[in-house]
Amino acid sequence: MEKKQSLSGTDGMVTPPISAARRSYEVDAKDRRLLLAAVLLGILCTDVLYYGTLGLGVTVAAAGWYGLLFWYGGMEPLACLEHRLLLAAAGLLALSFTLFSNDWLRLWNLVALTCVMALQTAGWTRPSKPVHTPLGFLERLEQLGDGLFMRLGAAAQTAASVRCLSGKKTLWAILLGLVVCVPLLAVVFPLLTAADALFSHLTEEMVRWIYLHLSGWMARILLGLCLAPFFFSLLYAQRRPEPRRGRTEQCPFPKVNSALPITVLVVMDLLYACFLAVQFAALFGGEAYLTRMGICYAEYARSGFFQLVFVALLNLALVLLALGCCGRENAGFRAVQILSSVLVAASGVLLVSAVGRMTLYVQAYGLSFKRALTYWGMAMLAIFLLAALWKIWCSRAVFFKVLFTVSLAGWIVLNFANVDGLVAQYNVVRGLEPQAVLSVSGETLAALPALEKLAVSYPQDTELEQAIEGLRRQAEWETSRWETWSVMAQLNR
Repeated sequence: MEKKQSLSGTDGMVTPPISAARRSYEVDAKDRRLLLAAVLLGILCTDVLYYGTLGLGVTVAAAGWYGLLFWYGGMEPLACLEHRLLLAAAGLLALSFTLFSNDWLRLWNLVALTCVMALQTAGWTRPSKPVHTPLGFLERLEQLGDGLFMRLGAAAQTAASVRCLSGKKTLWAILLGLVVCVPLLAVVFPLLTAADALFSHLTEEMVRWIYLHLSGWMARILLGLCLAPFFFSLLYAQRRPEPRRGRTEQCPFPKVNSALPITVLVVMDLLYACFLAVQFAALFGGEAYLTRMGICYAEYARSGFFQLVFVALLNLALVLLALGCCGRENAGFRAVQILSSVLVAASGVLLVSAVGRMTLYVQAYGLSFKRALTYWGMAMLAIFLLAALWKIWCSRAVFFKVLFTVSLAGWIVLNFANVDGLVAQYNVVRGLEPQAVLSVSGETLAALPALEKLAVSYPQDTELEQAIEGLRRQAEWETSRWETWSVMAQLNR
């Protein structure tokens, strides 16, 4: 009885539960203009991706994004060196789409460019630690998620505040009904045409016209409308940042007894000592030694490369983890330093062995884009191993800064090195047969000048001639639309 009275008011009526108030966002004329710009940018992005081949359109879309960011969020953050460097990196990555024509690099460049732009935008007006530190990187990811998903209501509220739409529930209902009709018509209309031959005949021309002229744009507009709220939300969060919960200055590894990392490092060092002994036996014994052991020399040269690189990466992670879990003030830290240095040295020897195996393989079968990419990856890994050695013996060393900076800079250098052209030129100069050159360089526009040079020496090779004509047609197609246009395609038309 007392419990019932406690739930009742003074007049005996039960108090209804309190419902959470809907969040209200501040909206002004600049936000409404941003919403329209976000819709246009979303449609532009879907149009750029529509043809499957990336080119000038990506550069234009990136420029459009930064134009919106500068207009809406202001340009004051560019006073910071970090933002200027990130902007330069994003600009170079975006420019690579206009200059070159490697589909594989374009795909991964799109990922890299999106990541750089997102990390920079997330910290545009909200102060945070430098992005090249682990905590700064995590803060940017947190701000990115907050900006993309926690301000979506602002987009809806901004749309509702537009003068021609505000207060008109009937118009909103009609627009929503039209959106719902799209998937319904996509299912019902084909069923009706299949059910009645006369209906199918009468609507055939209309369907063909819609398919040729409207279907692509309808899909792009719908996808652009889906992207627009996320673009708006991320930019809205930069103009109106909210207080966020701060992080501690350090993010330490859990401290453990030094005996644990020492034991692990000793076991790994002994294992690699045995492995390297076998490697040296094969290196100095040569082909005769491997033949006596029943192993084909060519098979030995091309096997195990990726496994060795993966092992080197695993060793790098193990060294960093051991250093983090055993503080420098620990009595056993000196042993951890020595054992970690031995492990890094063993990883370097493994890397040299991997380079040797890949070189033997290239000498036998020629250079390809993927093989050149592995050389680049091994060069990056060598720098990371040196940075780890620096981290072992220098308390002020910042490994993550080296990792972030070298990875981004190295990727940009790779993009502007015109690897396809260098690979094709190398194979032609080596005097490989046309079939061997085509097997590794026959699908890239940058290889066309080298293939044309090779065709002079092999005028009767029809396969080489067909490959050259196919690349010219590809260049012609890429230059037929501004979205897919590139300098490389224009030069090889």
